[in-house]
Amino acid sequence: MANNDDPSDDVTVLAADQSLLRKLGNINLDKVLSPEAIEKAEAVITDASDGLYVDCLKEADKLESVVDQFKSRALDVEHHLKKIISSSFSIKAKAGQSGYDLVSLLAKSLHVRCEEMLAEQVTPSALKIIAWHAQSIKQLLVLNVKGDGGKVGEAILAEIEKLKFAA
Repeated sequence: MANNDDPSDDVTVLAADQSLLRKLGNINLDKVLSPEAIEKAEAVITDASDGLYVDCLKEADKLESVVDQFKSRALDVEHHLKKIISSSFSIKAKAGQSGYDLVSLLAKSLHVRCEEMLAEQVTPSALKIIAWHAQSIKQLLVLNVKGDGGKVGEAILAEIEKLKFAA
């Protein structure tokens, strides 16, 4: 919360740089980009999205495997946490770029939770939460749930909010 007596808490709002807009003038992008150019760009984006989806599925399999190893034997807790952090970060980025917003939010939740977790904090209940994240990510990808997931997505986000306060 800002301290009103502290001048270092002042916020300065800078005006947006309008130089590019002035150079372009009052122009409609439909006149600059042909319908063919737009179609080509959309095709490239769609192709990239498909590749990112496949990458997400592979990473979700990897994540699931690491979590299973983690649950079965807690040998090197820090090593397993690092693997989970890496996989969840990868899924977060790729899912977000390919339109799987709910998956990206779940992966972010897992990533942040594990990144803040110390080895001694990996309790059986923490492992259940980690496993829930991994299973949910995998299931949403398998079901090809794009966007925010509608009512199911709302319920999942409500559970994530509850998990923020769980041990």
